[in-house]
Amino acid sequence: MTKVRVAGFTDPRGDDDYNQALSLRRADSVKDEMVREGMDASGIAVDGKSFHDPLVPTGPGVREPKNRRAVIDLGG
Repeated sequence: MTKVRVAGFTDPRGDDDYNQALSLRRADSVKDEMVREGMDASGIAVDGKSFHDPLVPTGPGVREPKNRRAVIDLGG
């Protein structure tokens, strides 16, 4: 069975606590949809990365839609 990891990310708007919680909600939302589509929830792990691993580097507080994302790792 393949283990799946879903990581949520944010842009740097807001403080770290807020963004950490937001990134976890984003990852949980993706997991919920995967389960709704028939995947076994026990095989899906979630992680929140906040704004610490941006897809597009920006300055503090800069909005960047590409950094607000979830990444699905098959095999994680």
